Amino acid sequence: MCFRLTPVRWRWLCALFALAFLNALQAKRPNIIFILADDLGWAELGCYGNRFNETPHLDRLAKRGVRFTNAYASAPVCSPYRAALLTGQYPVRVGILDYLRPNSENGLSTDHVTLPERLREVGYVTGMIGKWHLSGYRYHGATKVVRPTDHGFEWNTGSEVKGVGNGANFWPYIFRSQPIRWLDLPEQKLGRREYLTDRLNHEAVQFIERNRDKPFFLFLSHYAPHTILNGKPALVAKYRAKHRPGKNTRERCYLCQDAALAGDPQNHWAGDHNPHLAACSRVSTTALAESQPS
Repeated sequence: MCFRLTPVRWRWLCALFALAFLNALQAKRPNIIFILADDLGWAELGCYGNRFNETPHLDRLAKRGVRFTNAYASAPVCSPYRAALLTGQYPVRVGILDYLRPNSENGLSTDHVTLPERLREVGYVTGMIGKWHLSGYRYHGATKVVRPTDHGFEWNTGSEVKGVGNGANFWPYIFRSQPIRWLDLPEQKLGRREYLTDRLNHEAVQFIERNRDKPFFLFLSHYAPHTILNGKPALVAKYRAKHRPGKNTRERCYLCQDAALAGDPQNHWAGDHNPHLAACSRVSTTALAESQPS
């Protein structure tokens, strides 16, 4: 039986091939979620043998995926690693060799092409939540300020507007007597004692829900467990009861001072079996565990 391709049939056939091709491209664009914990050592996770910290959600991800046992970061501190992650270049190529101070003018130059920029070119929705640390901040006098939206992220929330690492992990995210929040979060969403890691996870789940019908790249960049370690009280109490905290490595503790306590009785600086480190690690992917993007 002969099948003659008339102009109409030819157009329909081309349309069908085009639709099949687009569907094939769509199938090759999986959703990407990159979760980065700040200063979390590999040995702090249950999937790598830690028996004090409890990290069931990360352990589940490890069991269902790939666990690296011989891997190296491009740099051991914040800014150069983050620059290398986003550009695919060694830190020396990018010109960021140490963590950027709050007044730094050496932010990640927009001359560099980044991963989110490339992904946007092929149809991805790109979002970033949390720690940026690839620029100085106007609050500290920096004049060349570079934000995630300058590097290909269409949407960004929960990023810092001043120096980080102060332990102000609860709403309103103000450290001691400083006049402003150190984050760009204008309001709380999780109650009076909103905890920062929970809030970032909440924002991540909302981003996933908004973009279920399109390919997306989400960079979830947690601040925890960067010092000053400061976990949720109930979890801290749980781990303190589980094992006696190790000897404190510092005598001065701002958070204890603000609570009218001498020394470090709350174990923020315990050298081992640190209940705050365990508490910070425990909640890193709690909310995300309930979300199953394709």
